[in-house]
Amino acid sequence: VFSNVVPEFGTIAMMILAVAIISIVAVTAKLRVIPRF
Repeated sequence: VFSNVVPEFGTIAMMILAVAIISIVAVTAKLRVIPRF
């Protein structure tokens, strides 16, 4: 069963990494934009 879960976990891990990177970039962008106003 574990061998069948690995590919799915790998795909989910990549999705989580992509979302995490996008969220970090969005947060840093907001932190940089807010002080200007």
